[in-house]
Amino acid sequence: MKRTWANLVQLWSGWEIQLMILLSLFLQLFLFFTGGLRRRRTNKLILIFIWLAYVGADLVAVYALGLLSRYEYKSKIGSDSLTVIWVPFLLVHLGGQDTITAFSIEDNNLWLRHLLNLVVQVSLALYAFCNSFGQISLQLVVPAIFIFVAGIIKYGERTWALKCGSIDGLQSSAGGYKDKEQEEQKDNKYGSYHRKVFYAHQMVLYARGLFAGLTVSQLGQKVRKELTHGIRGCEKYVKAKIIELELSMMYDILYTKAMILQTWIGCILRCISHIAMVVAFVLFLVTPKHGHRMADVAITYTLFAGALLMEACAIGVVAASPLTWARWRRHNCVNLLAIGKIIGAKEERSVVPISLGQFSIATCALHDGSTPRIMSNALYAFGLEKIYRDVRHVKHVEATKIVGCFVDFFNNIPSNNDQDEVIMGVSKEGNVDVKLNLLSISQRFEVGIIQLHLFTDIFTTSILLYEPGISKEKTDIVWECVMLSNYMMYLLLAHPSMLPVSSDYAVMEHLNYMAKLLDMYKYAGGKLDPHARMKLLLNALEQMTSNTKSDLIYFAKKIVAGRELLYTTWTSDTLLKLVKETWILLLIYAASKSRGELHARRLDNGSELLTFIWLLLVHHGLGNVAEFGLTLGRYVTSEAPPSLYTMIDIP
Repeated sequence: MKRTWANLVQLWSGWEIQLMILLSLFLQLFLFFTGGLRRRRTNKLILIFIWLAYVGADLVAVYALGLLSRYEYKSKIGSDSLTVIWVPFLLVHLGGQDTITAFSIEDNNLWLRHLLNLVVQVSLALYAFCNSFGQISLQLVVPAIFIFVAGIIKYGERTWALKCGSIDGLQSSAGGYKDKEQEEQKDNKYGSYHRKVFYAHQMVLYARGLFAGLTVSQLGQKVRKELTHGIRGCEKYVKAKIIELELSMMYDILYTKAMILQTWIGCILRCISHIAMVVAFVLFLVTPKHGHRMADVAITYTLFAGALLMEACAIGVVAASPLTWARWRRHNCVNLLAIGKIIGAKEERSVVPISLGQFSIATCALHDGSTPRIMSNALYAFGLEKIYRDVRHVKHVEATKIVGCFVDFFNNIPSNNDQDEVIMGVSKEGNVDVKLNLLSISQRFEVGIIQLHLFTDIFTTSILLYEPGISKEKTDIVWECVMLSNYMMYLLLAHPSMLPVSSDYAVMEHLNYMAKLLDMYKYAGGKLDPHARMKLLLNALEQMTSNTKSDLIYFAKKIVAGRELLYTTWTSDTLLKLVKETWILLLIYAASKSRGELHARRLDNGSELLTFIWLLLVHHGLGNVAEFGLTLGRYVTSEAPPSLYTMIDIP
């Protein structure tokens, strides 16, 4: 047994460097081809693997660099070793990939630490390299020098990109963009994809400071005018596409090297890096290989092949980027635009699908009630119940139709100044007039959200259950209400800092209360059919509204008890549209109060619907970061809307 272990240790010692070098290359390839997946909502397991690769890639490269330095110093490898070429390859690996420079916004803010790492690792590589001068031929030194040039450039690019994507970098560069062609876009006609991309590029360079916590007024009068008057008159599809492009470009600025490659210095350095790598490969090809181990030669060719493959693919990624398209159009490079289209930049594609998280209190409570008590106690003891709930009960869907609902709201701008609203449901005074009386003046915003969520669940369940043969249009509205309701609950549970709330305590409190109701119902021998489920939700809603005057409890009782409200199709249609409008207005209000830094942080795993709404508000001069803040209107205070019951036409 001891001899076997000793043999394994000896085998590992003989191949440790080679294995670390190959592992470093594999991690870089994995990051290059999976880093772009974070642009859209990605499976959590894949995200974990990407994070492990992102963190592990630097650790493996630094460890291998240390091994090479130590082994060269002790001269244990031999005069015919190829490790002198492997040293600069590790610098290339430490430079990271174009598709992922940062995993989160915090990585960007630590760019000074990466700058220090750059100095230390380059110094260590030069030390290992210089120690080999008396042991290897000049034919290996020359290609190694060229790889050194490529490695230092790529490591410098990464640090530069991190600095540009940091909060300080965004603030310092905000509002400083000027372009001689911006006057051409004032006709608000963005018919071609190129014009949409060009305008989105202009606006994202103006608006990047907003993602760092600045306000529109801090960016200057000219920037405010460009941001708030550019797309107001656009059609629904065009407006949505431009904002999607802006979010895609903002992701590139924050989490990739794309912004560096939009500068002349960045392009020149990248060309030098490409040329240096190709020259190094050609020189290595003509170098005699006798005296070297075949395994080491194969590993060196593998390193060259991996590096050249990623460099070639990086050219395609850059050519397909909307940021590059905008740059080429600005310089009238029509032929290059055609090349980008051939490579894969498909026109009119959805660059960043808007994500819609879904969480239902009722579904969560019912499922948690079936979880074994031992497992529940164990999760609670280790503080894992929230993570477990997130993994089991939170899902994500694309929000194409929901996005259209919000753009419709913003497109209904009054045609003259005599109107009372700046957009549908928002008055000239900035009041968001929600026509369902949700809250008393003393209640928290999150309490009203949970109340409306429970009511929406009751109401939509009753429609699907008791209205056979309903039209497709009404079914679509029902599911839109469900998705909006579940999305707001998802934000309240997973990202309460993005909402004007104090914490997610109300969600946890209500989940516990519903779990107790469920236990009591099961103890009484009841079966949880859809009608029984609605009764449970009604009990929970009554408990929340016991000390307030709420329209929701009045409607919910009628729905659950006798379904009187649903005897008239027109009545249910009107209430359904009112519920949908209420959710839309509440999300608009919540987005108007959110901070830009939080939206920048959320871009690292797909675009949130709330971020889309926030940017849409900015373009209309609305919200806390713009010139026109919003407040909840009179219908969410203790004063009930006097005409509501007449409008709904309760029988």
